[in-house]
Amino acid sequence: PAKMNGAAKPHPEAAQRKKGGGKRQRKDDEHGDEHGDAAGGAKRKRKEGVGGSKKGKHAAAAAEHEQHGIVQEVDVLEAGFSVSVHYASHRRSSSADAGGEWRPGTVVRAYLSAQNGEPIYDIMMHSGVEEKAVAHDRCRMVCNVCLSDKRAFKPPPMFCEKCFQAIHTRWSYWEESGDEGGVKLCKRCFSDLKATSTADRVLSEIAHRNVKIDNFLEKKEKDRPEYVDNWVQCDECHSWLHWTCAMYKGEDTPEDCLFFCGNCRRTRGKTLPKELCVAPSEDLAETVLSKKLQDGLKKELAASGVKAAPVTIRVVSNIDCFAKIAPPPPLPGTAAAHSAAKNGAKVALQNGKVGGREFPYRSKCILAFQRMQGGDGPEVCFFAMYVQEYGSDCPEPNKNRVYISYLDSVRYFESEPMGHRSTVYHSILVAYLQWTRMLGFKYVHIWVEPPKSGDEYIFFARSDQQRKPMKREKLREWYKGMLDKAKAKNVVEHYGTMHDMFNGLKSLSEIPLFHGDQWEITVPSLLGLDDEEYVSAPKSNKLVRMDSKDVVQKAQQEMQHLKRHFLVAVLRDPDLSPMKDNDPVISTDLTDSRQTFLGQCQMCHWQFNTLRHAQYSTRMILNHIHNKPSYCVEDCQRGRVEDGSFMVGCDVCDNWYHGDCVGISKDEANTMDSYLCARCRALDESGGLDEGGGGS
Repeated sequence: PAKMNGAAKPHPEAAQRKKGGGKRQRKDDEHGDEHGDAAGGAKRKRKEGVGGSKKGKHAAAAAEHEQHGIVQEVDVLEAGFSVSVHYASHRRSSSADAGGEWRPGTVVRAYLSAQNGEPIYDIMMHSGVEEKAVAHDRCRMVCNVCLSDKRAFKPPPMFCEKCFQAIHTRWSYWEESGDEGGVKLCKRCFSDLKATSTADRVLSEIAHRNVKIDNFLEKKEKDRPEYVDNWVQCDECHSWLHWTCAMYKGEDTPEDCLFFCGNCRRTRGKTLPKELCVAPSEDLAETVLSKKLQDGLKKELAASGVKAAPVTIRVVSNIDCFAKIAPPPPLPGTAAAHSAAKNGAKVALQNGKVGGREFPYRSKCILAFQRMQGGDGPEVCFFAMYVQEYGSDCPEPNKNRVYISYLDSVRYFESEPMGHRSTVYHSILVAYLQWTRMLGFKYVHIWVEPPKSGDEYIFFARSDQQRKPMKREKLREWYKGMLDKAKAKNVVEHYGTMHDMFNGLKSLSEIPLFHGDQWEITVPSLLGLDDEEYVSAPKSNKLVRMDSKDVVQKAQQEMQHLKRHFLVAVLRDPDLSPMKDNDPVISTDLTDSRQTFLGQCQMCHWQFNTLRHAQYSTRMILNHIHNKPSYCVEDCQRGRVEDGSFMVGCDVCDNWYHGDCVGISKDEANTMDSYLCARCRALDESGGLDEGGGGS
């Protein structure tokens, strides 16, 4: 069939940084006419390294070296380079491998030794002392900003390919031998497979190729690949910097594009070319909701006497979705499995029994940004929230309910006095609840579930100080404090636990089920779909009813057991008739789902463990959002975004189109061998379509 949006779309930016193996690879540039390239960027900003990753490399020798007759290829340092000089702990040992310490400095002059022809340097140390004739093997180039030769990233998470559980950093694991690596297994799965006679068959099914368990090796933390930052060279002062330190945009930059470091921009009047600039968060489209949140926060901070650089709040995803609530498949041999097989249908909740059901909702992603250094520095995204809004068009029991799906923050908000992060977060939440109240929503559901140690919700790789797991009771009190503020502002009428709100429960069909929520799993479990105990005898083919007294009693017991895990707030009725949410559809492949956002940050090393990393990651996130791909036709009815509706892909140009914009239904697409968009059809008819599949 024709390509549909179940197929994988090419990602506009999917460049993972290099597995460095612990050391920066330094390959010699091709020495061409280096002095004739001054106008076009004589210094290459990026150089292909091992593994296809682009890395900076030492520049060619300076003119002073050439005057001394250097003809062989040497890894020479230039005047102006930042370096670390090794000072041995013993006078007799000058080798960097013999211990000692590294001290920072700047190369003042580079020349050849009269004794052996090796390059030596005069270096002005940061301590103010000038060191003369320093041997090349005592020096190493470092970043002009952080003064380190290597900036390592936190590695992306590793998962067992059998049980799909994360393999924590300090755990040992088993991996298929070979230079490229292969299937990875946690210790438990490896032990379980090793004890069976079908291990090779199971592994081959996982990898879709022949795999033998005898080829696996046990590996530890030290064996994991190391990911290091790339390098870029300033075209003015010729100093080298890490991409993160330079706030360098990266992979999608033209090769001949000039780059100037921050120091040269401040002191020498240089400016970045437009190809390297990233628009600020203020340039993101403002919606009615984002304006209300931003204005509400400004007033709250002023009322609290808090001075801070302005905070920009934007809705970066606003799409319509459908939650199909379905329990896991029943266990083989149960009556549920027999009935499903007989009827040829999957089991799902419907009408108090079993069947399929969909709940339409609007998914929103809200981000908050602030410029550091009193508003003059780089931006940092410090707050993120995903919500699900089930409106009046949604069937019961989800009708007019809001689910705060995920909320995450990093501790980089700056204010005077300090210590007002909760003031900001509470203000955003209360203003959002006020907005939903004006739209006619009645209930707000909050799952009080702090992340476990090592887990990430939205922001990747927070600092160790910020990664300390929060106790559930502390998080619960934090949410209650927010709801108390909402009560004081006549936004919330009252709130309580799910056990309080559903004390008179008569059927499981009265429990609202949200996408990704705990009860999406709990309710099917209570129906006995994963246990023969709750399913009637196979001969009767009758499944447990949702209003069964036994099932309802178990649900109430579960609510009592989980009463500290959930909060439900009842909103006051709006003062006027409910408003209509006229905010436009906003969609980017990065922010439409929490999993995609977190996964992209992990893959591209957009992490938040230091302020500099957070600033760089924010810049890359903004670059991705601003440069999101435009889908569909020019007069698209959905704003040329991927909003979750059915789409069909052109088999020639790989562009994607909404089915209703091009007049193709999902059923029609299933019967088509291929699909050509109107532009490619016109090119094909005129003979202008390349054989390779692109238009001329």
